Amino acid sequence: LLSDGSSSALKVDSTGQWLLDASNTTGAPTLYAWPISKTNGESTLGNGVTVPGVLLVSGGNVAVGGMAISPDNKLVAVAAGSETQTFTFTSGTDFTGATNPISTTFDKRTATGVAVSVAFNPGTSFLFIGETGDFSTANDSGGMRIIPIASDKLGTEPSASPYSSGGTGPHAILAASNGYVYVANWVGTSAGNVTAFLVTSTGPSLTLQSNAVATGTEPYGIAEDSTSDFLLVVNNQGSPSFNAFTFDATTTGLLDSSLTSTSTGTGPIAI
Repeated sequence: LLSDGSSSALKVDSTGQWLLDASNTTGAPTLYAWPISKTNGESTLGNGVTVPGVLLVSGGNVAVGGMAISPDNKLVAVAAGSETQTFTFTSGTDFTGATNPISTTFDKRTATGVAVSVAFNPGTSFLFIGETGDFSTANDSGGMRIIPIASDKLGTEPSASPYSSGGTGPHAILAASNGYVYVANWVGTSAGNVTAFLVTSTGPSLTLQSNAVATGTEPYGIAEDSTSDFLLVVNNQGSPSFNAFTFDATTTGLLDSSLTSTSTGTGPIAI
């Protein structure tokens, strides 16, 4: 697998047979679909076959947290700056690259500010979009949008959306197994934070968990471990470069600091 250096966001579908690559190519970013082997991860692209994919919005830009594959492998969403595009994804198509698994038709959601991050919840019933510049408050201008999904079709965004994300740049989103969605925010050049929202299907709506937790500067990646015991964050500008949190045993949704570290290396962007 060769890259031209423009790759920004990479995801492997849960079947282990497609590597999706959102690249900021000249003119317009492109979403590529590399067929890969479940056994060794190598490309299974047929000889002479061009990597299948689709062009994204002209002049757009995809950030590190700007692409997500739905848990049921039927949708892929890309936050490309001026808009978020959600495509139908068919993971069961052939793995030689002769068939494009990404539909050329898509759902478009124009950004209020600049779309930088996306995530699906575990049941593929909601799409979350993180945007910068949705609000005018100096250190709380980021926005979180929630869009319902039914039968793999995006529905109407509720009138209360977007919600204030708790910082200037919601650069990573995690829909956790406990029913909360966690947002890693930049806060200018200061220490960032992780805010938690309870997801309610009625509306739908997001309810802010009042206690945000501090991270290092410019949190860029967020993940939940496979045991659902820890929430992990890496911070591009350090101070510290890594945070680990546990889920509070008393207050649902609340995070408790467990570990910090500066030994990740310089400028981590994903975990």
